[in-house]
Amino acid sequence: MKAQVLRMILASVMVVAPLATAISLVANAAQGDTSSIRLTLSIGEYEITKDEDGFDVIRMEGFSLALVPGYPRLPHKVYNIVVPPDVIWSSLQLRIISAQTRTLDGTYDIEPASPPLPGTGDWRNDRNVSVYEADARFPENSVEILPYSQMRKWKFTRVDFFPFQYNPVSKRLTLTERVEIEISYSQSRAPLDESLMADAVMDDIATQIFLNYSEARRWYEQEVPTEPQQTYDYVIITTNAIETNSTKLASFVTHKEGLGHSVLVITEDEFGVLTGQPPNHKAEKIREWLKNNYSAHSIEYVLLIGDPHPYESGEGDIPMKMCHPEMNQTEYECEPTPTDYFYADLTGNWDKDGDQYYGEWLHDYPVTGGVDFTPEVYVGRIPVYNADYTALDSILQKIIDYETEPNANWRKSIL
Repeated sequence: MKAQVLRMILASVMVVAPLATAISLVANAAQGDTSSIRLTLSIGEYEITKDEDGFDVIRMEGFSLALVPGYPRLPHKVYNIVVPPDVIWSSLQLRIISAQTRTLDGTYDIEPASPPLPGTGDWRNDRNVSVYEADARFPENSVEILPYSQMRKWKFTRVDFFPFQYNPVSKRLTLTERVEIEISYSQSRAPLDESLMADAVMDDIATQIFLNYSEARRWYEQEVPTEPQQTYDYVIITTNAIETNSTKLASFVTHKEGLGHSVLVITEDEFGVLTGQPPNHKAEKIREWLKNNYSAHSIEYVLLIGDPHPYESGEGDIPMKMCHPEMNQTEYECEPTPTDYFYADLTGNWDKDGDQYYGEWLHDYPVTGGVDFTPEVYVGRIPVYNADYTALDSILQKIIDYETEPNANWRKSIL
C-alpha cells in the first residue's frame, strides 16, 4: 500500500498532458549528427472570471496556475519528453516552428503569485516590478525548455507551455491556441552503462509521466548482457550502535521480507570509508554509497534510521543535508533548509558550482549537470534522538502491527 501511495504521489507531481490537450508526435528524424522530436501542443477549454479582489483569474482544463512569486498567475503545463540515453545535454535546443495566436478583446488585471514569506527587495505589493512595469508580453515565449532531468536510466527534458502571455502595462492577453515545436539534440554514441540500462525499477513510472514514451521506449530496450547480482529493493541505512542495541530492528527486517521485499542493512562500516563530495561528511558519504549501488542492487526504497541533525558541527549520525535553495536571490532569501531529498536525487550534482552551498536554486539547478530534483529512490526516515533505542523499538513495532493488522477496515473510517 505504501509503495502504491508513493508512486501515485510521484506520478501526480510529474503528470503529463491529459486528453484535453491535443498532441501529435513525429518519428525521430535524423539530420546528419542531429536528431529531433516534433510535438504539437494545443490548449484546453478555459474561462476567465473575477475573484473577490477584482483580479482576473484564468482557468484552463488540464493546466495549473504558475506560482512563481511576483510573476503573473497564468495557466501552464510542463511536459516530460524522453530523449535517448546517450544524449549530449549541451546540444539540446527547442525551436518554435509555428504558432496560432490571437489577442483577446478587452483588458485584464492578472494577479501576481504571492511570495512564500514576506521579504524585501524589488517588490511592490507582491509584484515583481521588472515584469509588471515592462511594456512587454510575459512570458517572452509561450513555450520554453526547462533544465533537463534523469530518473534512473530515463533521461528527459521538460517543456513548459504558457498558452497565455500577459502585458501588464497594456493589460492585454495574447492566447496561443496551438503551437508546433521541435526539440533537437545530438548523441554521443558512446557505450552505455550496462548495469544502468538493465535497471527496470521505475519503468512503470516512465509509462505514466513521459509524453512520448511509446515512441521513445525502444531507445531503452536494448539487449545488455549483465552479470547476475544480488538485488535489494529495500535498504536500511543506520548505525552500528542502533543495529546492536535495537531489539526490534531484526524483527522489522524479517517483517519486510515477509511482505516480499529483499532487505539490506548497511551502517558506517559500509558508507563511512567512502569519499563523497566536499566537505565529505556523513551526508556525502551516505549519498556516495547510494550512487554506487542503487542501480546495481535495484534499490527502490531507502529507510534512514538515526539522528537527523543536519549541521556539520555536531551533526547527527544519519544526518539530513543542509541546503540553501534561496541563497543570493534578489527578491527574497530563506533560511537554509535541511532535507532528506539529497538521498533521493542521485544523478544530479547538488553543488554544481562547488561552493559547498548545496541546492542553490540559481547556481545548482538551472545549469547543465546540476541537481534535477527527480528521484532515483524513495526515501523515508525514522529519527532517533539521544540514542533512545526504546522509542525506536516502539516505532518499529507499531509499523509491524499496523502492516499485519488482519482487519484493516478501520483504516477507511473517518471521524
